[in-house]
Amino acid sequence: MKLFRKFLNSYPIVRGIGSYAIICPSGCLIQQSYEGKNFKSYDWLRVFRFSLYGVIVVAPMMHGWVKLTTFIWPSSTFSNSLKKAVLEQFTYAPVTMFCFYTVMPVLEGNSLQRAIQEQLKPKFFSTYKIALCYWPFVQTFNFYMISPKNRVPFVSICSLFWWIFLSHMNTSKKVKGSILHGKQ
Repeated sequence: MKLFRKFLNSYPIVRGIGSYAIICPSGCLIQQSYEGKNFKSYDWLRVFRFSLYGVIVVAPMMHGWVKLTTFIWPSSTFSNSLKKAVLEQFTYAPVTMFCFYTVMPVLEGNSLQRAIQEQLKPKFFSTYKIALCYWPFVQTFNFYMISPKNRVPFVSICSLFWWIFLSHMNTSKKVKGSILHGKQ
């Protein structure tokens, strides 16, 4: 057990990969359960794609982002934590949403052009508005209260709700006129 703990402390990206390998597909499963599906009717390929996306895209990006912001603002003061969270909303968040709405459809077998037309363009700004209501608070707390070695696992746990939402957005056909646009 000590050897395993030492390994995880030496390679924090592995903890992030492990976290997102579980959190991303869990969000997808919860969202499918909300749709009325059960163990026999889950789209297991969709669950696998969410896990794959978490492992190969999200965990490395989040690890790099946390390292970069910790390098730029090494102290965990409230002011620095707030700066990191605000910077994230205007730099990192749009990049991750762009990746989600282009990479996930490509993993589903769609062309990049179709992903941009059917996922990215109609859903990006709605998703971004929701992100602005959630992530600045989570990340300010993360950068202020959580130790650097535990920031990626912590944010992955907070991501569970986000992954449920993204799973819903990924499968929704229409966004226009929805609650995401302020119309009920």
